[in-house]
Order: sequence, then structure tokens, then C-alpha cells
Amino acid sequence: MSDKYELKENLKVIFDMDGVIIDSEPMWQEAEIEVFKTVGLNLDNAMCQQTAGYRVEAAVDYWFRKQPWTNKSKLQVENEVKDLACKSIVDHALAKPGAINLIHELAKNKITMAICSSSSMKIIKTVCEKLNITSFMQILQTGEDCSYGKPHPEPYLATAKRLNALPSQCIVIEDSLTGAISGKSAGMKVIAVPEEHNFQKTIFDFCDAKYSSLEKIKIEDLLKIISK
Repeated sequence: MSDKYELKENLKVIFDMDGVIIDSEPMWQEAEIEVFKTVGLNLDNAMCQQTAGYRVEAAVDYWFRKQPWTNKSKLQVENEVKDLACKSIVDHALAKPGAINLIHELAKNKITMAICSSSSMKIIKTVCEKLNITSFMQILQTGEDCSYGKPHPEPYLATAKRLNALPSQCIVIEDSLTGAISGKSAGMKVIAVPEEHNFQKTIFDFCDAKYSSLEKIKIEDLLKIISK
């Protein structure tokens, strides 16, 4: 019993946000498609997947290297994508199935939680307020405060440092390959909750567990994963 209590006490669950807590990936893709069209790039949803999990700045750099434009600055494109996505998230985005229940269950068990997202702090706070989960999160970490974004481990290492936790005490919950690589590179346990079209693929086999939905994750599962 004491071992179980100690595991709970030391465990830190770090959520990615977009695609994990909130169903915002379609909003990001729509914003990218619309804004990049204004600089001559005709992206589609499959092309947007190439930068899934990236900071907006990194996604803009990625496409600028492939097809440079001259009519807007990269910063202007970045800000337009953020603004459009933020408005769409506020107006339309919903919590992913099981997200709120899992957060409430973790809180009931006094398990520390944080968010580590590639989104800006403005969007992270907007989502937390929309879903009424701000009070449950000890740390909100944006990749924009790091020198390197996901898949580099820095965002997750920065989160662990702010939590006064060792990477080995942390479980990351991610939906994207980029984010999962970031978490594993940081020395953390990683649970993948991929989009349906990626679930059967082997690309997440390096993760410690894989679930089709947050609805299926139980506290006992987390304790088993962290104790391995």
C-alpha cells in the first residue's frame, strides 16, 4: 500500500494539449490552409500532418524553406495562423472524449498534472479556461519559451524542472509522433493516443503504451507504467 501511495505522490502526468485534451487539430489545419494560401501555398490536410506537433514558428519555417514567399513576413504568417486558430478553438473546439473525466480522476487521486504544448501561452490559457481545467494544472508550459520545440526533449525537460520532478517520475500523454519522440528523448514514459488513422501503424511502438482514447486510461494503468 505504501509503495502505491508513494508512486501516486511522485507521479507527474504531463498532457500535450492539441489533439489530446482538446479536439483542435482540425482548427489548426484549417487555419494553416487558409493563411498559407495567402502566400501562394496550397496545403491540404495530409500536408499539414507533416508539421503536426510543431510550434507554429517551426511550421512556418518548414514551409518557407520549401517554397519561400515575399508578400508577408514569416512573423506575420505565424501570427495570422495563431489568431485564426485561437478564434476557431474558442468558437468550436470540444474536449476529447475522456479528457475531462481523466483530469478529474487524477485530481481526485492527488496526482500532479501539467500541460506541455507547442501552442502559445495565449492559446493554452484559452483552452484551459474554455474547459474549466486551469485549477487542475500545476504547470502550463509552452514550447515557445524553449530554444527548441518538439521533437527536441527541451519542452518536456523544462516542464519537469518546473515541477521539481525527475524525468523518470513523469508520464507524457501525446497524440503526435513528434510529441512522443520529445517525451521519450526526455527520458519519460510516454502514452500514445494517436488519431484513428494512425492507431494501427507501428510508428508508436517505441512508446510505453498506446490507447485509442483517453476514456480507456485508468489510474492503475498509469501506476503500472511508471513502476516499470
